[in-house]
Amino acid sequence: MQYITSDPKIHLVERILKEPQLTVTHLVLRAGEVMHEHLAPSDALVIPFKGKLMFFGEAGSNAQEIQPGMIVRLTEGEAHALEALEDSELMVVKMILASA
Repeated sequence: MQYITSDPKIHLVERILKEPQLTVTHLVLRAGEVMHEHLAPSDALVIPFKGKLMFFGEAGSNAQEIQPGMIVRLTEGEAHALEALEDSELMVVKMILASA
């Protein structure tokens, strides 16, 4: 068992775990900050645990407000962007899934 602690004082991005098939990234965004559209490099889960964010699909489509208690699942290559509506924190879990 391994316990890993993130740094609540970081601004923007902190990679807290990186293994061949799993990466966990801690994101901290202040209200109004934007992560512009980019592609998911692998399948991923976006898990907010503080604040509220607006999550967007490709070209601003499929907008959804997300907050703690919600999870966004992305597939590899899926375009997305987000904007912090409040000071926010989230974890992004990137995973390479085994072929069936």
